[in-house]
Amino acid sequence: MTKANARERSRMHGLNDALENLRTIMPCHSKTQKLSKIETLRLARNYICALSEALEGGLSTESRAFMDTLQMTGCNHDPLYLVCHSEYICKIRRFSQ
Repeated sequence: MTKANARERSRMHGLNDALENLRTIMPCHSKTQKLSKIETLRLARNYICALSEALEGGLSTESRAFMDTLQMTGCNHDPLYLVCHSEYICKIRRFSQ
């Protein structure tokens, strides 16, 4: 059981390190408020969604507003606001396709 616990602990440390690396490269890296694991993954997914949309030929009004918010405010918004806002944009994009 000790080896299994050590493997699981090592796996969790690796996962946590990977999530921390992801948090630091997101455009809204906050040193004061750390995003939860799920918030980090959702923000990353939705940021990728907005970037993909830009590469496919232009941003929707909602995605452009999201990207502008990230760039103009220096991410002074509450990170949870950004996660929720990006969730909203991704849902709009899915329904419009």
